[in-house]
Amino acid sequence: MKRFAFRLENVLRYREQVERERQIALAKVHQLVVDHEQKLLEAYAVLEEARGELRKHESNGEINVTEARQQRVYLGSLRRHVSEVLKRLRKLELELDRRRDEAIGARKERKVLEMLRTRRHEEYLRETGRADRAELDDIATKKEVVRRAGS
Repeated sequence: MKRFAFRLENVLRYREQVERERQIALAKVHQLVVDHEQKLLEAYAVLEEARGELRKHESNGEINVTEARQQRVYLGSLRRHVSEVLKRLRKLELELDRRRDEAIGARKERKVLEMLRTRRHEEYLRETGRADRAELDDIATKKEVVRRAGS
């Protein structure tokens, strides 16, 4: 009896490798998104802290016009930083969506081949089972013929 051989085994292994690579790429982009979310939270915290300090000094009358201007310039730079981090985060989220779609596509391609392999293996088992039964029937028939001939 011949062994089961799936002709597309190399293609299946290749698709598994592609899927792993896509999962790794997805994980890397996901980590970048997480990192940028953390940077954004930190930038917001610094901005809010600076705003609070400016309000506190303004309400107490402890700040002169020059210091107020400097604080507003500083707040403007903090806002720009927040805006840049947010813009980068949005781009990374789009990249994350694209990578996720690629990973899902690679998984689907692999699963299609695995299902085909499973079907082919089941066909192989049915065929070998049929062949085994036919051989056993043939042996049983020969034994019966010998038994009857000897009687």
